[in-house]
Amino acid sequence: ITIANGCFHSWECPDTSLFATDSMVCYRPSYKRALEKCLVCIVCIVLFHAFVLWCHNFYLSVLFPDPISKSYNNGSSSSVDDRAEINVSSVASSWVKNENLHPESNSIGDERGKCSRLLLLKPLSKCGHGSQFNNYLLAVLAAAYFDRALLLVEPGHPCGSQFGCPEEAYVRGDNNDTDATSLRKDFPMGFSSLVNHPQWISRGCKIPVTCDADQTQYGWNENVKCTRREDDGSNTTVDVVVYSGFQLRSMISEKADEMIQRDGTQKSIDLAYRWAHNLGATAKEATYFASIIRERNEIYDYVIALTKRSGFLGLQPWIERDVDSYLKTMDLPMGEDYAAIHVRRGDKLASESREEVREYWKSQGYSDMENLPKNYIPFSKYLESWDGPESCPRDVTTGEPKVVKHHVYVATDDPKEVRQEIRDLPGHTHGDDHPYTVLWNTCHELRFYFAPVNETWNFHIHNGNADCSARYRRNIVSMGDLMLLVRAKMSIIEYNSNWGRVIRVLRFQMNSTTTASDVDSDGSAIEENVALPLVLDTRHAWGDSYHDFGFPGW
Repeated sequence: ITIANGCFHSWECPDTSLFATDSMVCYRPSYKRALEKCLVCIVCIVLFHAFVLWCHNFYLSVLFPDPISKSYNNGSSSSVDDRAEINVSSVASSWVKNENLHPESNSIGDERGKCSRLLLLKPLSKCGHGSQFNNYLLAVLAAAYFDRALLLVEPGHPCGSQFGCPEEAYVRGDNNDTDATSLRKDFPMGFSSLVNHPQWISRGCKIPVTCDADQTQYGWNENVKCTRREDDGSNTTVDVVVYSGFQLRSMISEKADEMIQRDGTQKSIDLAYRWAHNLGATAKEATYFASIIRERNEIYDYVIALTKRSGFLGLQPWIERDVDSYLKTMDLPMGEDYAAIHVRRGDKLASESREEVREYWKSQGYSDMENLPKNYIPFSKYLESWDGPESCPRDVTTGEPKVVKHHVYVATDDPKEVRQEIRDLPGHTHGDDHPYTVLWNTCHELRFYFAPVNETWNFHIHNGNADCSARYRRNIVSMGDLMLLVRAKMSIIEYNSNWGRVIRVLRFQMNSTTTASDVDSDGSAIEENVALPLVLDTRHAWGDSYHDFGFPGW
């Protein structure tokens, strides 16, 4: 930089030049010698920059320790190459379509080196969709931060997958007919029957064959040495940690403050850079994340948006196919904008939502907590998040509000009760055109739609007694709900449910940029645009906010 400044200052600009400023260089064709001198300076700067990048790579791959194992990285850190910008898919498309936009591997070094450090996740077979999705998000974020490939380890389900069995899961006979009593041994079970674990997370690694600990149930949560058999028949020693969902949450509780620490040291900057880079950030984005963002919630939202953009939650092809077929059976107009509301009751009323329900009715003037009008928060509370009368368009002649029609999908495990609540709302219309229609806040005509399923189904609740095909049908209904809530132009949810927290994660995008008002820590302006996270219109009905739960995936 000093050499370059000397070069620049050797040029003289007349005061009459239109380009003569303190920060600019005037180019004069007659100054050939000065031009040659400047070209030499530029070459020196490029070589110096390459040397700095090499030093940075060396530092990432060798010098700083892993917070879990307290051992050195052994050359498995990510490279710092600048990634191509990733275009964000439209809200109308499935959230699972982004994986092919992410580089296949984030690690440098040879193919064996990228698999030298593994995190094995044991999904819990008795937990519902929301809980397992959140545990999976935790594992993805932890693996990226600690620079480990993430693999899934599942013993399977005694009666097939907890998420049910599609037709592909059954053995086919001589006439290509499925045998509903016999499951294929090679078909993925457990969480893997629902999620197509992407290669950018697994790095294409394989589960070790032997370890220096009892691996019967992969029950440890400390790092151990294991052996992986390579394709050429040789064996490689790998460093492995294994967590169940509960163990993973315990580890994150201890490490969360360390993971978001921004104390200005080179180590904290490098760890943050590697974390963002392993989640698919470009070099510009990773630098911005590591050097500028320091507030806890902003850090969390940034890593969520990166993870979402990279396509962390890919569904298995049979899930995508059958959810798409199921959505086509609905009367919700799929070709038009719609809003969605998630009303979770069921088993939550006896645990997570109990205190919130009491607080709500207390705010309505009730004091006897044992004799409340309802044991849930009414549907009308969710509608309070809708736009008010001030948003109504007006007739240019009369000034009267114009009625605006809205399609609203209601995802709920209590459809019978919610339908009755809609009938009881003020402004409910009883027309034959659509039986569940309400005129709300002067001008908003809300037309409510429900899932075309049996009203007795509590499809958010795991039912291990149903046969595998019945569990699969419930699973498809549940995933259809999730898809509609994520794709909606506007969603109203609450975060006491795991489902609500997953919805917010999947409604993130990375498509806005910094502005001229952004400044670096030394007060200098940031001139280059960097993609920033944006969550689509998602409104909070009641209860704790998303960030009250802490680390993403909680």
